[in-house]
Amino acid sequence: MGINQALAGAGLHAVFLDVGRLGTEEQTAEREAAHLRYVLDKGFGGVIFYPYAYRSNQELIREVMRHIPLVMIDRRIAPLETDFVCMANYKAMYDDNAFGRAGT
Repeated sequence: MGINQALAGAGLHAVFLDVGRLGTEEQTAEREAAHLRYVLDKGFGGVIFYPYAYRSNQELIREVMRHIPLVMIDRRIAPLETDFVCMANYKAMYDDNAFGRAGT
């Protein structure tokens, strides 16, 4: 919701492209590549990308980054140097304020 609210405040909107049911890494990589090409072809203003196929599409991701701002969520793909946002999942398990709890 935070992404949608921030975009709406700027007069923009999000388009979610889901790779669908995961299969082999090769099948997933093909679907991710199709979405990345679609983003390039349609001239999207930016990409928030949650990659599943770690070893694939690196050159295509570089191509997208040359034309469109790209941010990875929760996963990095070495050796690509991308903007990156990650949740502190492990720390959040122990945070007393997680899920609105006032403490235990």
